[in-house]
Amino acid sequence: MIDTRRGGSTSLNWRAPGCPFTIQYSQHVLETIRLAVVEAFFLLPRGGAEVGGVLLGTFENQSVLISGFAPFDCEHAFGPSFTLSERDETCLRDLLSDLRSKGDVVVGWYHSHTRSGVFLSESDLHIHEAYFPEPWHVALVLRPSMFEPVRAGFFFRDSQGLISAQASAYEFQLHPALGMGEKAEARHPDAAGASMSSRAPEIPAHAAAIPQPEPADTKVPEPKAAEASVSSPAPQASAEAAPTPTPQAEAAAPIPPAPEPVISSPIPVALPRFLEAQTPPPRRWAWAAAVCVLGVALALGGVAAREMWLPAAAAVMPSIATAQSSADASAAKSPPDAPLVDPNAQLRRERDELAAENMRLKSLLDAEAAHGRMLEQQLERLRKQTAPKPPLLDPL
Repeated sequence: MIDTRRGGSTSLNWRAPGCPFTIQYSQHVLETIRLAVVEAFFLLPRGGAEVGGVLLGTFENQSVLISGFAPFDCEHAFGPSFTLSERDETCLRDLLSDLRSKGDVVVGWYHSHTRSGVFLSESDLHIHEAYFPEPWHVALVLRPSMFEPVRAGFFFRDSQGLISAQASAYEFQLHPALGMGEKAEARHPDAAGASMSSRAPEIPAHAAAIPQPEPADTKVPEPKAAEASVSSPAPQASAEAAPTPTPQAEAAAPIPPAPEPVISSPIPVALPRFLEAQTPPPRRWAWAAAVCVLGVALALGGVAAREMWLPAAAAVMPSIATAQSSADASAAKSPPDAPLVDPNAQLRRERDELAAENMRLKSLLDAEAAHGRMLEQQLERLRKQTAPKPPLLDPL
């Protein structure tokens, strides 16, 4: 079932430089959309949820008339922003097809920005180009606020088919409409300063409920007579023949309090699907079956592992036992409290032994050198002793 909502006959014009057509919208339609946007804004903390829908109306004589809308239920698969998932795009195509099959004319779409300004993002441009391709299709962006009126702006294609997505050509404010009367319409200024459609001024509902003062006698009455005239009201006369009331009559006429303004009831906004409490059905039997299957699988795996590793472990056990026995025997031979051998001490001891051996060899070498010198001296003496003496000559 498609929820399409139509507005009344009260409409306003929106014009902007560069827009090849005029946008005329129903005040009732924009007020209803504003209420839905504000309610979704306060639905969640820190920005609320963004909503959107399709704008309906007509396009003729270079004028786009927005006279209704169809809300679109986004599942908010990517968070509170109005970003369409594949399922959302399928639902949007079905919604547009159903609207066109019923004879409704789609003139554009609307959505809210609760955490950014009035502009078209990349995802917004994708939606506009893919599903609203006509040159006269428009996009309406609304920005709610905590303490300020809702800001809004239309986006359109110019004569060359381009869209200025950074900002709206003319941004306006949507104030709460008091009963959809003349006072609420005056809060929506025209984009180019043009006057709205000419019509007779209407009297607000709370002003019409105030009774007009009754005519009084031109003669100034006595004080007692004045009190009596207050207690007994004069007969009512027609407004055309009534003379100008005196200040005494104006002060004496009771003025009832003005009735409170009638505000249209807010539109119920569906809670985003990502916030809905999804309670899964109880599946205790499934958990019990899964635990049983897991236990059987672990038991079978343990048996298979035992059959695989038991022969190898049996073959390795004798070697492990032999190595353990040899280690125990060596530990028994070594003294229980033997100090640890310092490898540096062993090296120092070997160095000292080599130094002592070097000194011993040096002393032996010196002794041998002294013995050799002594032998040379003895050899020299023996050579001198054995040398032949020259013969003595007899004197003549």
